[in-house]
Amino acid sequence: MENEVFQALKFSYNRLNNSSLQQCFLYCGLYPEDHPIARDNVIEYLIDEGVIRGESRQAKLDEGHTMLNRLVRVCLLEEDSYFVKMHDLVRDMAIQIMEIDPRVVVKAGKELAEMPDLRNWQRILLRFIEYSFFEQLHGLKVLDLSQTGIEELPGSISYLVNLSALLLRECLGLRCLPSLAQLSALKKLDLYDSRVEKLPEGIEWLSNLSYLDLGFTYLELTPGILPKLSHMQFLALPSITVKEEEVASLRKLETLKCIFYDVGEFNKYRTSTSAPNLSSYQIIVGQGRDIFLRFITTDVKTYVKTVTFCECGVSDGEDAPHIPKCPISALYTLRRPKNHLMLEDCN
Repeated sequence: MENEVFQALKFSYNRLNNSSLQQCFLYCGLYPEDHPIARDNVIEYLIDEGVIRGESRQAKLDEGHTMLNRLVRVCLLEEDSYFVKMHDLVRDMAIQIMEIDPRVVVKAGKELAEMPDLRNWQRILLRFIEYSFFEQLHGLKVLDLSQTGIEELPGSISYLVNLSALLLRECLGLRCLPSLAQLSALKKLDLYDSRVEKLPEGIEWLSNLSYLDLGFTYLELTPGILPKLSHMQFLALPSITVKEEEVASLRKLETLKCIFYDVGEFNKYRTSTSAPNLSSYQIIVGQGRDIFLRFITTDVKTYVKTVTFCECGVSDGEDAPHIPKCPISALYTLRRPKNHLMLEDCN
């Protein structure tokens, strides 16, 4: 890169005068050239790393979009709908800055001939793991093993006492997890579309856990665990049937995806829930879930508030489904309720 161009870009970077904003920019530089960078992915990373802080999850998401918008305004990123992009010259500058910091490695294929010094790393992506691998990584905050072929995690994961996010999305060979009881700092556990058959031992002790994604896992929940996770803000159980009492006590919940077995359970949740900040939900009522899984989306912006009824009847003497202040466009009835459905203030 021409020195003059680099200096001009570095000047724009330094003028950000905000370490969080600079970290957001550098993270975007880790993506391949000309690769569309999903806004949501960047924001989730910044939340996981603790770069973005806030009481509510929505406040954190809003802050993330504000940061990306600012980088677009100063021409360090390019706007592209739900994505952003980084110009090749800007990315080259970002990589040069990151190479000064030993916590970041931007290499692949033949360029990565040997494993670098790991002592200062805080984020790491691997495929195969030795049993003792995590013993010296006490400072690790984010462990992302998504879409890898791992079949198990070693027990040494208990050494990661500062771990705030464990991401195991689409690990199709993963059947079980070791105890997570020692990971007291863990805030996010993402098992979306993995093959884990049951929740790991000790999850009920994770008092800071605020994000749990069990989408398309089909595991069975042990009764009494969810109510203990009192800081939960994002709970995705789109393929798992839950009892009303398991989720009704989660007062900080902002996003909920779950299945209620019948109308009775749904009505109990509707009347008993004490989650004043619940702003996004995808609730399915009834049986035959394979029919309606197509309505479940990982993008909560697509259907912010949806209730789907499928093969659910109303018994004699049972209250009909009652949905106050519900957007009519967000209601699906795949099998007619035997009695009737009550809607209020729908638009």
